[in-house]
Amino acid sequence: MPPWLVNEPRPVWQTWYDSPNRDAAGTPCLRVSRGLPGGWFRFRYADGTEFLIDAAGSEIWSTWPTGSTIEDAAAYLLGPIFGFALRLRGTPCLHASAVRVRSAAVALMGPGGAGKSTMAAVLARLGAAVVTEDVLPLTDREGRWFVEPG
Repeated sequence: MPPWLVNEPRPVWQTWYDSPNRDAAGTPCLRVSRGLPGGWFRFRYADGTEFLIDAAGSEIWSTWPTGSTIEDAAAYLLGPIFGFALRLRGTPCLHASAVRVRSAAVALMGPGGAGKSTMAAVLARLGAAVVTEDVLPLTDREGRWFVEPG
């Protein structure tokens, strides 16, 4: 965690979002808080994994519980955490996969568990190139939206 968090008095955290999904103990699966001073965001997952993101989306710090691995934390980092950091930087992101079909990207969107990743994998086996998985960053160029590879 950042030195200021360890060496400074405890910052004030205000809950910004609580997931409606709860674990067996009733704890939100995800709680996002906003920290004062500085406007940092804290993502706390029910499994004990935690991320801090500065207000500009330029610094990300993480810790995870004993028994978890870097791969466990990376599942959060490469999905919702990077998506949130990109949004803080002004890049809109969709929770989607995308494949290239001819000269265009086709976005596969839907709620969690709808099969976006599975469909992207099937299309990849049929020869389509996967452009991005889970986080689909968008760039506006002269009024047209482009998918950035991820």
